[in-house]
Amino acid sequence: MKFLKYFSFFLAAAFLFISCQKEYSYEDGATRGSLVKDAIGDCGPVQVNGIYKKDSVLGAGNFVDVQINTTTTGTYDIKTDTVNGYSFRAIGSVAIPGINMVRLVGSGKPINAQTDIFSVKFDTSVCKINIDVMLSTGGGTTAVFTLGGSGSTCTGGGPSGTYTSGIAMTAANTANVGVTVQTPGSYNVSTTTANGVTFTGTGILAAGATSITLTAMGTPAVSATPVTTPYSITVGTGTCGFSITYAATPAPATYTVTCGTGSPAGVYQAGTAMTSSNFYVVSVTPQTTGSYTITTNSANGVTFTGTGVFSTTTAQSVTLFATGTPLAAGPFNYTTTGGTGSCVFPVTYTAGAGPAAYTINCTGATLQGNYAAGVPLDPSNTMTISVNATTAGTYTITSTTVNGVTFSATGTLVVGNNANIVLMGTGTPAAGGSFAYPLSGSGASCSVNVVYDFLIATIDGVAKTFNHNLTASVDNTSVPGFDILTIDGFAAAAGNEEFLTGVGKATGVPLTVGTYTINQFVTGVIVGANYTDAASTNFAIASNPAPQTPVFTITITAITATRVEGTFSGPLKDANGSGAVLKTVTLGSFSVKR
Repeated sequence: MKFLKYFSFFLAAAFLFISCQKEYSYEDGATRGSLVKDAIGDCGPVQVNGIYKKDSVLGAGNFVDVQINTTTTGTYDIKTDTVNGYSFRAIGSVAIPGINMVRLVGSGKPINAQTDIFSVKFDTSVCKINIDVMLSTGGGTTAVFTLGGSGSTCTGGGPSGTYTSGIAMTAANTANVGVTVQTPGSYNVSTTTANGVTFTGTGILAAGATSITLTAMGTPAVSATPVTTPYSITVGTGTCGFSITYAATPAPATYTVTCGTGSPAGVYQAGTAMTSSNFYVVSVTPQTTGSYTITTNSANGVTFTGTGVFSTTTAQSVTLFATGTPLAAGPFNYTTTGGTGSCVFPVTYTAGAGPAAYTINCTGATLQGNYAAGVPLDPSNTMTISVNATTAGTYTITSTTVNGVTFSATGTLVVGNNANIVLMGTGTPAAGGSFAYPLSGSGASCSVNVVYDFLIATIDGVAKTFNHNLTASVDNTSVPGFDILTIDGFAAAAGNEEFLTGVGKATGVPLTVGTYTINQFVTGVIVGANYTDAASTNFAIASNPAPQTPVFTITITAITATRVEGTFSGPLKDANGSGAVLKTVTLGSFSVKR
């Protein structure tokens, strides 16, 4: 909302509401210890990854890395409290006591744009992390910035942390890179991948000179000698870099391996690839410190492996992670190699699921994300429906392609009613308006309506669309005594060309269907409009509320709590309404979600 820029009587106001809930949910495991904190008691060091937007569902890239100082080995299940509609959780195991990095992955969907404060609890300690949520539109602009330095040198501080061949990276392994930001917005930067390691970073940048922090991910190769590895970053036409020297892998330890007391963790099904949730924990007694590699035979297409360094000779556990895709159902035995002694443990794979039998229910279907004509859909655009499965198995649900967009999902169903299925939207909407999407399962079918927003106008005879970052919002703080509804959109994802229009009534007086003009200012109605062309010249309604001919007119044709539709036309002047150059606006219309 930019009414201060465009109208003497329209002033946009942004607010920041800080949510600080103190409740938390935590399920204790066998691991004991405490969270690593900074001097003021916040979680530290901490790495927040991902972009957090109002009304956008979190994905695998939304996570927080914290550190725990453990005194025992075992498993953990750590959760934050739920704040502003989303939360974070980590499930795993600790093989070596001491400082360990824990990755809490986000789930849910931020409700408001604000700063959220989460509580993380491990054992008896608690620390805080802050997450900044930006607006789903407007704040979604991609940042434009240049890198500091060039060639093999980046400014900004460079790498920090300890780097050892064969030892996995943690949240302490980072690199700071200087940048100069020309256009504020979000960023997602990665280095080249070398020696099994990549540095990545995401977040929001303000204008000016600053630095971004990239966090290392991966495990460098085992090496008997130090290894120096260069990494480079490219943004636009600029490139800079830095080098990491990985210390030699410690000499091999001597140790004895025996089986643990538990069963292999995770789900084991023929045809389903293993993930980080598939692991087995063995017991190890080191006789000397040093590096270790414990692996198993390959059976049914799957192998279990664990690597690391023993820093003490205290008896401890080691987690062996499964890799591969099982070929068949049935029991298979796995025997460890590495150290002395061995462990033999069984894994039973279930049969792969066949096709499910199910019916689709579109009643109560929900849509997430923003939908506007000409704007490509992204992972936040989802459709949630429910199904009734009468036979368990796999499913594929795909809508008919309508208006350039398709919704689809695949997965596995168990027998039961009202299982929620999330379909991902793909494509670019060709036009604005309401479109029905037929969905079909193995039984009954139904359809879901999707409404695509639009803001269009003909300016000096040239038809234009303003469907990027399109919003309809109400502000009741900028002009005392008025509630102002603003419709605002850009002609492209990047660029200056923008159209904004709005109408306001006295606070408490509902805005209803009807025609409004600038001449009504003295009778309790405010009307505003502004067009910014590609050269950043502003054309607006004259700021003087006295009658002008012809008048700029907005007609609200439909308005509800969730959507506003209407038309508009009239003259605009340069210099924010006080100049002599005219722009004539005709055939303006809009339909926008509120």
